[in-house]
Amino acid sequence: MLPMGGVKSVLNFTEREILTRLDAGTGPRWVFDISLNPKQARKRELRFLADGVADFAAGHDSSLEWADVFDLLIPHQNRVVTAPEVEHVLNSCDLHVQNLGQRGCLKVARPGHRGPKGATLFFRNSFQEFLQQRLVS
Repeated sequence: MLPMGGVKSVLNFTEREILTRLDAGTGPRWVFDISLNPKQARKRELRFLADGVADFAAGHDSSLEWADVFDLLIPHQNRVVTAPEVEHVLNSCDLHVQNLGQRGCLKVARPGHRGPKGATLFFRNSFQEFLQQRLVS
């Protein structure tokens, strides 16, 4: 997913223009707020699905459904997703993902540990629920 800076570059809009369009319901589709606590955050941490931005830039609505979106983000059907997978999908740092787990936004299947294959594991369905709850547009 793309952060705001990437979307500004692709669309050649200012952040204010993008936010105004999102708030009006006329912006790109498939936008998520990944901040730790959206209700108390001073600033939204928005991530945009690249396909949604491309559709918007081309001037048409996204034809993707939720199942398509999640399959694009997590293309396997494993019961768990690793912290590095979540970091990659959210385009965020490892600390942010760990904080999401510690605050209960993501349900931890296995805490991380040092060594090979030591990444924290999250339940796939909790990541899916997190994204559905954080859908902005």
